[in-house]
Amino acid sequence: MRVISDDDIFDDMAEFIEETQSEKGGVNVCEFVQKMKNEGRSEGVLLGRKEGFSLGRNEGISSMQAVLSALYAQGREDDVKRALTDSAYLAELLSAYQK
Repeated sequence: MRVISDDDIFDDMAEFIEETQSEKGGVNVCEFVQKMKNEGRSEGVLLGRKEGFSLGRNEGISSMQAVLSALYAQGREDDVKRALTDSAYLAELLSAYQK
């Protein structure tokens, strides 16, 4: 299965089978299937978090650029400078401009 799928999960499953056979004298198919499901869920959660973080970061950068550009276009350079050094002020501006 590992050669066909090129997925490391089957190495972990082989270890699980070996451990289960030596401890219990056999493999419980239900336990094996549950372990595979849990492995898949864990991997999915990790990938989802990474993607969500990336999307959130990109949206945040885009929002920040829009706010700072708007301030600059309005001649509010002092507010742009303050926003770049004061994270609370930047958060306040982002909240006000996103309404």
